[in-house]
Amino acid sequence: MNIKKHNNLNIGEQVVSIETNILYSAIEIEYIGDVKLINLLPRDYMIQKGKRKIIILKTNNSAKQVSDLFKYRGKAYITRAKIIESNLNSVNLFINRSALQLWNVMGLEEWDNFTRNWEDIDFDGNNAKYKYIHKTRTYDNESRQFTTTKEIRKK
Repeated sequence: MNIKKHNNLNIGEQVVSIETNILYSAIEIEYIGDVKLINLLPRDYMIQKGKRKIIILKTNNSAKQVSDLFKYRGKAYITRAKIIESNLNSVNLFINRSALQLWNVMGLEEWDNFTRNWEDIDFDGNNAKYKYIHKTRTYDNESRQFTTTKEIRKK
């Protein structure tokens, strides 16, 4: 099952990119959470991040479109995106979260292993997590010994 639309905003594990044939003048992206941006656009593009919106302006009239918009660090919970043409018409973008879903690996796994539970998915949209070692110490009454277990967690 390959989700393919004409106007996509693709959210990867580190990069957000756009895939469209429309000649746009601006992109408006609404998001939830905290995200830090690293601009991947050329000099003739301006990118500005506000409290819940990211605005990208194209300052030239060139027909050349770039695909990679920005790298992000944090939660990429993008809720809505649209592009604005030079005649001020707006077109909604389909938000492609293929990095957050397991549908893109259907040919590689068996049907029993498919899931839509967040606990079973490796990437949950937050690439700002860091690994740490969690230690738990328990006492066993029968053997009268302490047991220490260590596990790697992400925070």
